Amino acid sequence: MNTTFLRQAIYSAVTAMILGLAMGCNSSSPQSSPSPTMTNANPTTQPQLPAKQQVSGNPLQGFTLANIAISTPNQERMINWYTEVLGFRLVEKSEGAGGIKLAMIEKDGIQIDLIQPLKIQPLAKPQDPPMHLETPGIRNLVFWVDDLKAAEASLKAKKVPLLFESFYVEGIRTTISAFRDPDGNLVALWQKRTANKQ
Repeated sequence: MNTTFLRQAIYSAVTAMILGLAMGCNSSSPQSSPSPTMTNANPTTQPQLPAKQQVSGNPLQGFTLANIAISTPNQERMINWYTEVLGFRLVEKSEGAGGIKLAMIEKDGIQIDLIQPLKIQPLAKPQDPPMHLETPGIRNLVFWVDDLKAAEASLKAKKVPLLFESFYVEGIRTTISAFRDPDGNLVALWQKRTANKQ
């Protein structure tokens, strides 16, 4: 027998066997094995973390605030107020299931989702601090600012009534002011503490 032909035949057989074993390791049924492209084709599939990151002593590793959702009877009024008064920017507007209007606004990494449903309950009369704390739930939005005096002057120039201003609170060791958005939600500004006051 021709030795060259024999070597070629053996090489072909070994190659076929190796390829067959490799395919067998990837899937017991080659015909049903999805391609990598098809596996990731679903746009709603969330990216998977590497296995090393998935195994962690802290199951909430990477825990960060995604957004704050506010239900409103007048989305456009809220968008205008938060962008013009507090300097947020409109990121996206869309429509959810059942005709719900969605609008995402953002400022310095803080995102607020303004949601206008088709039906909404009448707003109860808001209580001023500290009585507002007698109602359970999230009671106000609080933002740190570098210069509270300048922020208060800007709010006054935009005709935003202040419930109180430059009020020092011993418990949090800083000065604060408070006001309301067009829907009556309480918003507070806190003066950032300097290193020697923390």
